[in-house]
Amino acid sequence: MIKILNNKNRKIAEVIRAVFQTSYAVEAKLLKAIDISPFKKTSGEFYK
Repeated sequence: MIKILNNKNRKIAEVIRAVFQTSYAVEAKLLKAIDISPFKKTSGEFYK
């Protein structure tokens, strides 16, 4: 089921960021990447 999230809500934005950070970590490990720019995103950037 697809659900629309209100990313302007700070708590929801923080959860979205946490999910992305986890997925980026897996991706970085698979790609043997050292610097992935999305790791630098703050939760504030998810709810702007």
